[in-house]
Amino acid sequence: MCALPIWPVLATLLAQMPAVAGVDSSVAAAQPVSPSATEGEPDSRPPTRWYGAPIVAADVATVGLLYATSAYSDSYERTHSSGWSGTGVAYGLLGAAYVFNGAMVHALNHQPRHAGQSALLRLGGG
Repeated sequence: MCALPIWPVLATLLAQMPAVAGVDSSVAAAQPVSPSATEGEPDSRPPTRWYGAPIVAADVATVGLLYATSAYSDSYERTHSSGWSGTGVAYGLLGAAYVFNGAMVHALNHQPRHAGQSALLRLGGG
């Protein structure tokens, strides 16, 4: 059986997520103050909203399914000694899900440029 260290990875991902209640204040505090904002003119930039939680959740689900697929494939191999024929298909689908789940969330949040960048980053070209 393939023993992937899943719990340390999940704990690290969850520890890096900002608290949902404090997202707006921490993002606003981290933003540099523009000269127009100091002169009393309103800032024309739209407010920033963090939507990384669905991406993290999709990544966690994909890694969990990959772990389950690996465990099932190993178990099937020991039982039937012929190998599970769906292994390649399952790994291909999970790989595609990992590459494009972040891009889909960006696209659903009306950020097509970020969607393309996310897919390229996952493919190793970013």
